[in-house]
Amino acid sequence: MSSAVDMSALRAWYREAMRHRVRSLEALRRGVRRNATTAIRDARAVGHALRGSGGSYGFPEVTVAGAMLEEAADRDVLRRIEGVLRLLRGVTCPDSAAATAAGSWLEEVVGKPVPEPDDPSEFRGWWSTAARVASVGEDDLAARVAEYFGLAVASLDAPQSTATRLIPEAVLAERDVLPLREDGKRLFVAVADPADLSLEAELHALCGREVVLEVSPPTRLAERRRSFLESRTEVVGRVGLAPRDEPGPDRILLVDDDEDSRTLARALLEGKGYSVMEAADGREALDVLASKAVTLAVVDLQMPVMDGKEVLSRMRTDPALAHVPVVILTGNEDTDLEASLIEDGAADYLHKPLDPRLFLARVASTLRRARS
Repeated sequence: MSSAVDMSALRAWYREAMRHRVRSLEALRRGVRRNATTAIRDARAVGHALRGSGGSYGFPEVTVAGAMLEEAADRDVLRRIEGVLRLLRGVTCPDSAAATAAGSWLEEVVGKPVPEPDDPSEFRGWWSTAARVASVGEDDLAARVAEYFGLAVASLDAPQSTATRLIPEAVLAERDVLPLREDGKRLFVAVADPADLSLEAELHALCGREVVLEVSPPTRLAERRRSFLESRTEVVGRVGLAPRDEPGPDRILLVDDDEDSRTLARALLEGKGYSVMEAADGREALDVLASKAVTLAVVDLQMPVMDGKEVLSRMRTDPALAHVPVVILTGNEDTDLEASLIEDGAADYLHKPLDPRLFLARVASTLRRARS
């Protein structure tokens, strides 16, 4: 869509459509708990439908969650359904606290209604309230949650250094996750909310390994993460080393009006050591380019204020910016459009929603060509 108004209307329509998906999945969840083959099949069909829709309406996280549900093994379908339900409730009620949806599955774990805590936006508040209602300790509640999702309870011993190096420090500081160990193909992490599919997908994209979740009470997890990050900072300062995710020489500008898309792309790029700057529209991008040295620009085609084609045109006619390669992101699979973008000076183009491996490969390839 060419205008913000049209996209806003589409997103509103999509949110309404997702309410029907929520009701369908809630009904299927009961059948999957009984291990009904038809319910498992139907749940995968819902995942397939979600996989094909989210990115088109500006919800790439729905596309990722749908793919994970469609491809889940039988034993994992229930946990995937829980994650997709939490995600879709967030999509359909964007102004509500994320913890509200988590509270719904905590109620099922406890077996009785869980009142809102004093601060419902704090997931630890939901957890401690659920523990009080169930008259159990947080460790016992963690065991119940782990059983509910078919997962193990996390042991928060000292994490393996090989595991911690797989996740950028910026992600460890911002997300409620602690890497525990890895075995070459799998990364084991401790989480408080095992229904957070967006976290699982982000970690998989960053490290390229199967991510195995283990459940920990959020209070203990937060304390262990804080201790780990403080010790890591002390070691870096003492020996004079730079953190693993210190930005490298390549500086990449992400230009996209979709904040979720920028967040995913930024996490992928920073995981590879790139320095990342952001702009929400074409005019803001030109302001950044005028004041910062940029190695590569990744620009969405359809944006308000100034679209990607106009940004490309202005960069190609500005002697100070003509050398900067531009990768265009587009949800339009129009061969003529793609050919015209290349003719206008784009170094490459990618279709949305982004495939993490292809995105990183195209960025690296474009940078290599620019240096040669």
